[in-house]
Amino acid sequence: MNKSVLFVGPIAEQGGPAIKNRILVTYLKKSVYLKIWNTYDRSIKARIGAIFSIIFSKQKYIIVAVSRKGRNILYPILLLKSLFGKIQYSCIVIGGNAAGSFKTRASIRTLQKADVVTVETSGLKKQMQDAYALDNIYYMPNYKEIEQEEIKVPAKDHFQGKELRFLFLSSMRDAKGVHVLFHAFKKVLEEGYIASLDYYGPIKSDLDHTLLEKIKSTEHINYCGVVDNNDVIKIMGKYQVFIFPTEYTGEGFPAVLVEALASGLPIIASDMNYNPEIITHGRNGWIFERGNEEQLTELIKYCIRHREKLCEISGNNIHDAKQYEAADVIDNYRKKLQKAGWPV
Repeated sequence: MNKSVLFVGPIAEQGGPAIKNRILVTYLKKSVYLKIWNTYDRSIKARIGAIFSIIFSKQKYIIVAVSRKGRNILYPILLLKSLFGKIQYSCIVIGGNAAGSFKTRASIRTLQKADVVTVETSGLKKQMQDAYALDNIYYMPNYKEIEQEEIKVPAKDHFQGKELRFLFLSSMRDAKGVHVLFHAFKKVLEEGYIASLDYYGPIKSDLDHTLLEKIKSTEHINYCGVVDNNDVIKIMGKYQVFIFPTEYTGEGFPAVLVEALASGLPIIASDMNYNPEIITHGRNGWIFERGNEEQLTELIKYCIRHREKLCEISGNNIHDAKQYEAADVIDNYRKKLQKAGWPV
């Protein structure tokens, strides 16, 4: 029984953290038996079940991979379990605002006693080290299962068509900067530039739905629905530039940026949280001040006028995407666990 591992966290085919965990457990299962408690269902029953799965677990090794709300509930339970039983555990910290989210002594102590604590960006690693005096923290970037046949540098003429096609693909919500993007792109069209913008993503309850009406009545701007996670890179291949104008304070390392890199798409991204760490300005695309409509407008126009630059950046992004291959990232995490004595 001690040779098995308990995994607690959301697992599903949709939702960033749930998709990330689904990939993680798929690879870990190749080297160790995993007992899984899936917290994707946010019902009270599921949350209580997650608590009891830790309390009554007979596994010596436990991985907890949850976001902020889950941490507040499960970390104190995990700490208590470690005090009364000989267990080893790893905390996979999901989300970009984690450095300020651990308020209680119990939660901080949980991090300090873990074998391995992972975070999604180097910037967050430093913040966590400084804030909580951690010497067990490990940078594990977001990752994507990328089929090699999907990674193809677009031909030069891919960027030379008369109409340049721009893409937004994320949750349709106000905090993702969708309104700023609409107004910036509308200005570009009004100035006579030939381009189009397609929005993809699930419509969330915190979206001001007047945006959908504006999109519907504006030529060359469209809302195209939801894309299956397995089809994202295929869809991206039809476009020339990806725009990610997020203003979401909880943004960590969005998997969609890995997908855009792997698709060879130049990226225009806001400076929210860790985007500038992931997207190097001038190499992978361009960073603009979040919420700054004027800056975004100018970058869109720059892309339309400088097609050769888009082709150059496309090659850079294909190259840089390789560091986020799921098999390699997860294998490095597994090796960290092995060094701590885990049977993985």
